[in-house]
Amino acid sequence: MVAPLLIFLCVLLLWVCRWEWCDRVSFCEAGLAAEKLTLKFGPFEQTVSVNDVESYAKTGKVPDSMGVYKPFLSESVRKSLNAKLDIDPKLGSKVVDDLMRSPMAKQALATLLPAVPGLSTETLQAGLTIAAKQFNGLDAVRVIRAIPQDTITVDVSEAIGIASKVNFSYFKTQAMGSILQRGLTVEGAKFTSDFDAADKGALPVEVESRVLVDEKRDRRLPVDIYTPNTQLANMLKVDRPLVVISPGYEASKNFLAYLGEHLASHGFTVVALEHPSSVVKGQIQLDALVPADEVVNRPKDISFVLDSLATRDKQLFNTEQVMVIGHSFGGYTALALAGAELRLDELRKFCDTSTVLDRVPADWLQCSATKLKESTLSLRDRRVKQVMALNPAIGNIFGKAGLSKVETPTMIFSSSEDALTPALSQQLQPFCSCRCRSI
Repeated sequence: MVAPLLIFLCVLLLWVCRWEWCDRVSFCEAGLAAEKLTLKFGPFEQTVSVNDVESYAKTGKVPDSMGVYKPFLSESVRKSLNAKLDIDPKLGSKVVDDLMRSPMAKQALATLLPAVPGLSTETLQAGLTIAAKQFNGLDAVRVIRAIPQDTITVDVSEAIGIASKVNFSYFKTQAMGSILQRGLTVEGAKFTSDFDAADKGALPVEVESRVLVDEKRDRRLPVDIYTPNTQLANMLKVDRPLVVISPGYEASKNFLAYLGEHLASHGFTVVALEHPSSVVKGQIQLDALVPADEVVNRPKDISFVLDSLATRDKQLFNTEQVMVIGHSFGGYTALALAGAELRLDELRKFCDTSTVLDRVPADWLQCSATKLKESTLSLRDRRVKQVMALNPAIGNIFGKAGLSKVETPTMIFSSSEDALTPALSQQLQPFCSCRCRSI
């Protein structure tokens, strides 16, 4: 129950302290002030010195004052205390200011501050600003020292309650906003075009609903098929590339219906499928919410759909030239079909060693796959020639190099507002670990 406590001592004070970026930098350092931490658990209190916490972080040896917590001081706790970020002091001050002004920060602080009674928003901001201005490399202990008061009190009961409610990876993604906004700004002439992709196409759209049954795998796949008006399309000599849409976890085939209709109005044939419900009823273990083979079944669903459509109108269904558009878990599906290799040994390592603070909802789906027997796995379908992955859930399932196996032209979209698949851990870090080219 108290295992994450010392992580909270850092995260509650600065939840971006453990934020990692492409080259594995992380956040925190500081000046001089707070020297003691008072830990309250109901009517009981114990005070430990920041020096003892720092000593444990550096050496791994548990001081006598922290002996009662020894059973809970795992290597992941020590790693959390030692996480660092190399940051320019000028930039660091701006990042802190941007964070504190954002609506996201107000929401986070409203949740976190009850665990540190006596610590106000202003006091926290002062400590962070001092730390950011004085040090190039920041760690959690020095941020604590920069808080301008002698003793910081932590309510252990509140901290434990917060553990199951706060999505730290989402907050870390939000915290990058000011840096990304500056770093991704491209100077020069703006792109202009006479074509507006948001405009509806000229072709009327027809929609057909069917259910395809894969008897070998006992999977029923409802699909909606969006086609441009055949007669008009023939008159206009419109080619019909085939687009397949894979929705997210437990989402229906209607989730991106607007996109299917829009693309069909421009001459595309679109097939939106609905993957069978995979929720394990009565299951309370988060890493077993779905069957282990769900990460295999989803790409195979699309391959089966292509097999089924290949026997129909070849002009209407060009199953040898396919684009897959996937959202969230469907984004994972699209990338797997494009050739991304599942690295299950690396996924097992993450799922076995990560704490509740390291995981987001998308990780629980991926961790279900650790029960598969394989070490690596490829689900590539060479009929898939292009892929668009929207907020894909791919945090650790492809490991450090699985995405580098993708040779298919691929575009990954990422959003800073997705709390289920936060951009930092689920898209940006996996992308940075592969030999991909950003534009």
